[in-house]
Amino acid sequence: MNANDEDSLRLSFLDIAQQILRDHPSTSVLASIDFEKNLDGVVNAVNAWISIRTNTRWLIIYDNYDNPKLPDNSNRSAVDVSRFIPGCDHGSIIITTRSSQITIGRRIHVQKLPNVQDGLRILSNTSGRNGISDGMLLAIYGSQ
Repeated sequence: MNANDEDSLRLSFLDIAQQILRDHPSTSVLASIDFEKNLDGVVNAVNAWISIRTNTRWLIIYDNYDNPKLPDNSNRSAVDVSRFIPGCDHGSIIITTRSSQITIGRRIHVQKLPNVQDGLRILSNTSGRNGISDGMLLAIYGSQ
């Protein structure tokens, strides 16, 4: 998810909604939403779908959350990412930011990594999910 601003976040949710409907066409929670006119409804419907107890293997990455809505940030385009986070605890969420003022969740300071494998090991260890690197390396490098 592009967390640069709220419009980008809503459009990221739209992309996810379309993917969910492609992969799960019988998803009734998304079928009734007007995707072009109701992006807030799309956000709510995607979060409702993610929150279904049987949807346990998901990971959302909110990337570029560098302009957070905080009491001392008067920027009108500042984002309150908490409005976009599903209200369940059976998946995984990563928020990338350059801001040291973000207090959501557990902070992991990561510097530039020398290669993709190191990043995948960190993700696997932190999430407690083994084998992440197997599928991701294939997706990143393709079947060469």
